[in-house]
Amino acid sequence: MAEKRRGQAAAGEVSQGRAASYEHGEGAAAEVAADLFDGIKEMVVTNLMPSTVWALEFTQHAFPTISNVGILAAEAQFWRLGDERMRHVLEDISHQTPVERGDGHLPAVRAKGKTGRLNSATELAAIFDECVMPAHLAHRTRESYQFYWKCVITWAIAHGETESILPMSQTTLKAITQELMMIGCATGTIRNVWSAIEDRHRRFGYALPLGMQGDFTRMSKAVASVQGQPSRLIFPVGTHHVRALLELAGLTDTQTRDMLMCVLGTVCCLRVSEVSQLQMCDLMWSHDAAWHPQYNNTLAVRVYKRKQDQARKGLYPRVGEGVAVRLRSFAERMDLEETEECTKKRSPGARCRSCPPVFPHITAGARTAKPVSRQQVTRAVINSLKLIGVDPTHYSGLSMRRGGISAALVARVPEPILFLQSGHGSNCAARNYMVPRDPHILYETYLAFGL
Repeated sequence: MAEKRRGQAAAGEVSQGRAASYEHGEGAAAEVAADLFDGIKEMVVTNLMPSTVWALEFTQHAFPTISNVGILAAEAQFWRLGDERMRHVLEDISHQTPVERGDGHLPAVRAKGKTGRLNSATELAAIFDECVMPAHLAHRTRESYQFYWKCVITWAIAHGETESILPMSQTTLKAITQELMMIGCATGTIRNVWSAIEDRHRRFGYALPLGMQGDFTRMSKAVASVQGQPSRLIFPVGTHHVRALLELAGLTDTQTRDMLMCVLGTVCCLRVSEVSQLQMCDLMWSHDAAWHPQYNNTLAVRVYKRKQDQARKGLYPRVGEGVAVRLRSFAERMDLEETEECTKKRSPGARCRSCPPVFPHITAGARTAKPVSRQQVTRAVINSLKLIGVDPTHYSGLSMRRGGISAALVARVPEPILFLQSGHGSNCAARNYMVPRDPHILYETYLAFGL
């Protein structure tokens, strides 16, 4: 009996020594998340100087995040990191470099404050690291990493752990992850935070917290297995939608522009940003006619810069006569054409500085108008579907690319051919879009029974 009581006492001590108690129920979880959200902001304010607190700006995000982290350089807790390490923690990596802003035209690079013409090897390497090397990641990817790194900085201030985030141990990474989960962040958000942490470590030469082979995957599986990785339901623009859109008549110029954006973006498997960047010199009319006359009145589309073609080797999705003729008619009505000053021929990897956009921001005075924004492309998809009586609740700009790839999947287009249209560099990346949202293919197993 004495041994049994001692065992029960020991078990009680272990239970009391646990870091947390567990309650099931959505209400309890929501209460913890709300309390954490307020607690983090409160501790951030407590741990910073009043002069900094007055200038703080927080983003609207599931995790309270300081948006203007540059002001933190005045804080003693960051001074203790030393100049170099503080710069590594607070540096904004999201800006386009001067070379990137040249948009394919390399700007002149001159030695600063030197009477000699030549930079030293060290200076040249520093220029390369600062202005060229960041381009191994797409600009939007760097913007995303910068945002999620701000989450890490905010967490570190709240917990008094600013000296632990760069370099970061796996213990600190697990602590951040646990709090992200408790506050209600999705699995995708957590993975984005990890990617931002790893990018920051690689960029400045620190050992990765998930440096062992398979660490990232194992932790990711653990998080996803306990909370899932749901994504918003987004339907593709289907082949039946495209046919219905092309049959529309009596459209205004703006409606025609929106319809053509939706159709071209779908059949070419384009991203929203790729649609907005198209210029008239990117449309190569009857490009393949020299090979065979049947390709008269068709179209090849030069996509300026794709995520899987950072080197800009050039990807030319093809469009048949049914769409090409409608697009050409719209361009002629809007007085949109390639200019004599077009720079594509001598700089095919760069943006043209003179040709108008294919889809102008406004249709009145389209020739001199700026291109549509990404938001306008997304609205064009939604507005176009409304014209054919479709409820757009589960559609977005992503529906175009998802629709083109799904249609090719249903039609059993060979993957290497599909990748030439979609611009994908690997099977894995493409299959993320190949989730067969089109219900037709989802019935094929059932139909195999002959029922």
